[in-house]
Amino acid sequence: MNYRHFYHVGSFADVFKHALLVTIIDALQQKNKPFCYIDTHAGIGNYDLTREETQRSKEYLQGIDKLLHAQDPLPDLKHYIDLINDYQHHGDLRCYPGSPMIAKHLLRPDDHMIVNELHPADFNSLKLTLGKNPNIHCHHRDAYEFLPAILPPIPARACILIDPPFERTDEFSAILRCLHYCFQRFPTGIYMIWYPIVSLQHRPFTREILREKLAPTLVSEFTLTAIPQEKSGIIGCGMVILNPPWKIEKIIGDITTYLFTLFKKDNSGHYRTELFTNEINQRDSN
Repeated sequence: MNYRHFYHVGSFADVFKHALLVTIIDALQQKNKPFCYIDTHAGIGNYDLTREETQRSKEYLQGIDKLLHAQDPLPDLKHYIDLINDYQHHGDLRCYPGSPMIAKHLLRPDDHMIVNELHPADFNSLKLTLGKNPNIHCHHRDAYEFLPAILPPIPARACILIDPPFERTDEFSAILRCLHYCFQRFPTGIYMIWYPIVSLQHRPFTREILREKLAPTLVSEFTLTAIPQEKSGIIGCGMVILNPPWKIEKIIGDITTYLFTLFKKDNSGHYRTELFTNEINQRDSN
């Protein structure tokens, strides 16, 4: 699968990913200690919803636009919704911030950000979008070489988003190999791994992470309809969070349930949020 972001910007998958990112950063900022946000596949940072590629698919209409027009949205989503609205002009939904801009919007003066983008043109766009800031550093490297190389970060308190475009056929295996190197260097970081659901191929990945018992692990995912046996278009997405903040599973579970209910296409989809501690990570996850 090629998850080229221009075609999917503002989709239900973006809403899920970024709502959880805001939730995790909010939890980190409950303490008066600086942290570092790290993004392995940062993209260009900000997306024009009027662009031809985005207008061709118009996935944002069934994603962020639907959430912004929802009646009585979940209170836990208010910070994320307010942030998205802050980027609009005259109330019209015309742009959508990617994860680097969302994080930049939330950073406090002592917080830091390290972002990475391999695509040359996207990297140049990212640098221009983020601007000059002594607390923000941009890298142009292979994501799975970049991440272990910069760990542990300073400050050694970090939220790490691994959000590949899934262009590689071995993407799940590459993520697992990278995590092994990362945990040797920085076992206390919060690792957020987003994945699309297009068939059953994500299940061995989540099972393997749980079997590895790298850290307490939160798995949250939903599908808009039943999962097909063969690959199709994206019909769901999930997030694996290693070392989740204390008691965050209740908030994330509520967000996942709400977004599933808002975006589902029929009654054949599913959702789940499960926390696996080191003592029970021997379970096989379905």
